[in-house]
Amino acid sequence: MSQHWLSGMIKGKSVEILIGWDEPLKHFFMTIDPDGEPPIYSNLHEDPVVAFSHTLADYDLILKQYGVTGVSLAPGHPDGLHSALMNDQATGKMA
Repeated sequence: MSQHWLSGMIKGKSVEILIGWDEPLKHFFMTIDPDGEPPIYSNLHEDPVVAFSHTLADYDLILKQYGVTGVSLAPGHPDGLHSALMNDQATGKMA
């Protein structure tokens, strides 16, 4: 399972985003964690059919819905996160 830890902001407060590729289950996953608080979003809190079928575009939309700034999953974004995650999926990255 690949893991990418990112720092973002929601209304001036810091949040940590964990996103990656789960090779054994063949799906992307994501959590949004405010500092020192339980996650405000986790794909594991969704219906399994939905939780295990999200695309990176879906997760980018979820970040926007929660008002997260400073993180982008858009293709071609200069931070290269989209490319890194797609590479994780293509290569079956486990760590």
